Amino acid sequence: VAAALFDVIASTSIYHWLPPIAALLLGGAIGAGGLWMAHRWNSQTLGLMVSIPLLVFAPVVAGGVDETLVAFMMVYAASTLWMQTGRDWTPLYLVNTVATTLPLIVFAAFGGGSDWFLVIAGLVNLALALGSAVVLSASSTRALVLGLAAVGAGVPLLVMASEWVLTRPTATVTVALGALVFVVAALGTRGRASIPFVCRVVWLIAGAVFATIALAISMNGSVLPIGFLGAAIVVVAGTRWADDLADATRIIATVFGGLGLLALAGVGAVANLFMTNGPASSAQATVLVGALLGISAATLLAREWGEYAPTNAQLIWLAGGVIDLWLITVLCVSIGGVATNGSASGFRAGHMAATLIWFGSAAAALMWARTLTGPARSLALGTGLAVIAAAVAKLFLFDLAALAGVFRVIAFIVAGLVLLSLGVAYAQSLTSDDAETQPEPVPAAH
Repeated sequence: VAAALFDVIASTSIYHWLPPIAALLLGGAIGAGGLWMAHRWNSQTLGLMVSIPLLVFAPVVAGGVDETLVAFMMVYAASTLWMQTGRDWTPLYLVNTVATTLPLIVFAAFGGGSDWFLVIAGLVNLALALGSAVVLSASSTRALVLGLAAVGAGVPLLVMASEWVLTRPTATVTVALGALVFVVAALGTRGRASIPFVCRVVWLIAGAVFATIALAISMNGSVLPIGFLGAAIVVVAGTRWADDLADATRIIATVFGGLGLLALAGVGAVANLFMTNGPASSAQATVLVGALLGISAATLLAREWGEYAPTNAQLIWLAGGVIDLWLITVLCVSIGGVATNGSASGFRAGHMAATLIWFGSAAAALMWARTLTGPARSLALGTGLAVIAAAVAKLFLFDLAALAGVFRVIAFIVAGLVLLSLGVAYAQSLTSDDAETQPEPVPAAH
């Protein structure tokens, strides 16, 4: 059988007696026929005696790795799937996966084939490895090995993502489609007892890694935060329908959010808060959009983690509130920069608006806390007091020096009015509580 397969390769690549399509069909038929004997005799050894020599010597007989050899190996691996069904033949699956993946890696790195062939071959190879692992896991005692080995079939897509192999748009689409294949495999096998949960988690993580690489390829440094934060919002929203993978999607969304916030800080979200003559309005606009997405992502993540760990909900919301306060300040300063083309007046107006929003948010939280009871009241009250403390600190430690003229006057007047209003409201609340808890007089005895 191995000799017949070599004859087909030589007839096509060396002597050119057979066209590539006919060679692929004939090779698949020979491989299927030979392995039918291995299936009938229940002999994995016979299957390996065909697959291993083919993997080692086929490139030598073919005179190198080309498109014909890559396609031939895939047809051969696909033709052997049926005979592995119902058998616990993990080594044969591993050999076949290597037999299709390794030539594709070599061809992608050094072959210089057409873009369309590389993209189709890479995606088909990944889908073939994942699909085979799903089919064979039902009869395998080492399904975990099958699922983890299938991840290696995605390596050729990463090689193709290199700038010397594919152009940026093509590489982006290729890696993004690879991420989609992994996600579909992870979510589509839900409820299949034969697929280990660890495999599905690893497939989902692999999809997230591929998505991250696709974003990094498609976006330059200035807009990369928008991509990461947008991905965080999409993933955390999908957590509601992830069922048993909810924990994994929650962590992935948090990683996306963290990468987005770090990238946002790198493009000027921190520097803009301390520079009166910030960057041009175009850069400010990017930071502005990133701040809006960051606020949404941080709030959604805080709600998701708060529901997951209710005992630590107060700390989670407090951490999310701190991030939101920073992003709100970035948003206000960026709006001022965009409106005034980066002037000092826009910088001061933005900080004044941020301070007022801080005080307004704290007042809303404290007033809302009056209507609550139990742990919810403690959460709202603690968050409001923390924001009040942060706002007062910003007012005296930063705004007093950075703001000037009418901006400083407005900030201090509004802050004072908010604090006075809160003091009056809570003083009335305490008086009402005392009156309600006052014991009723005991009637005198006659």
